[in-house]
Amino acid sequence: MTTSAEPRSGRTARWRPEMPAWSGPLLALPLIVMVAIFVVIPLVGMVIGSFGEGFDLSAYTEFLESAAQRKALLITFRDSLIVTALALVIGSVVAWNLRVTTSRVLRAVLWTAVAIPFLMGVVIKNYAMSIVLQANGILSRIWEALPFTEGKINLMYTPTAVVIGILYSLLPFGIMALVVAFNSIDPELVRAAESLGASRTRALLSVILPLGAPGILAAGALIFMLSIGFYVTPVMLGGADAPFLATLIQRQIFIMYDNQGASASGTILIVAAIVVLVAAVCVVGTRRLKRAMS
Repeated sequence: MTTSAEPRSGRTARWRPEMPAWSGPLLALPLIVMVAIFVVIPLVGMVIGSFGEGFDLSAYTEFLESAAQRKALLITFRDSLIVTALALVIGSVVAWNLRVTTSRVLRAVLWTAVAIPFLMGVVIKNYAMSIVLQANGILSRIWEALPFTEGKINLMYTPTAVVIGILYSLLPFGIMALVVAFNSIDPELVRAAESLGASRTRALLSVILPLGAPGILAAGALIFMLSIGFYVTPVMLGGADAPFLATLIQRQIFIMYDNQGASASGTILIVAAIVVLVAAVCVVGTRRLKRAMS
């Protein structure tokens, strides 16, 4: 009788720290199934539905011939570009301060301001903006109290209100993306530029802007793609004077019962988002974009 345990077979199992190749797709299978069911299949169905029976381009032709639909598309792109530009400027300032500040109080205040919109629903945020922008709101009272102004201002149901409302909703997304991009930049580079005679503004523009360009363009593409699909904010804050393409799609489905036209309008939105994303990747480059977001 032997005292040591011997393997029953000549082969011994070897432990490997690496997971097998099939484990990754298996773990991602639930997510892949959800994306296929809730994203890919509806989008493919929308594109197919835009052609009606056969290869019918009448919905796209009507879209291009309609002055109201072209105006909605123009307003959607115009306001989305304004929101993107403002979000990048404001978000860059906030994100860079979060990167370089040593004050715990300032950091806590900035992070709180970024986090609060995430905890609020879309309707609540729009109602909050309506209180601020109406004739008796805070902004109007501040304007009335200034010595060089007269009367009240009412920004409700104007394109400006839509831009402010969408900016308030999307600014946290831009700040989070820019914080990730700026974390890879050493603040000592700015101090080095200042030691060589550059002003603070010139140092930031000549050092931080080129190094953070991939992250800034990636954040801009994200904000633009999200803003062109807004529906609730244009309805609540803009009214009939600021028709967004998403509002037009809602009317085509529930009022005009034009499912083919709504599918064509939605396809145009998707194509616009893809064009923006591809343009951002081409300008920045895939390798620099991955490095900026890692």
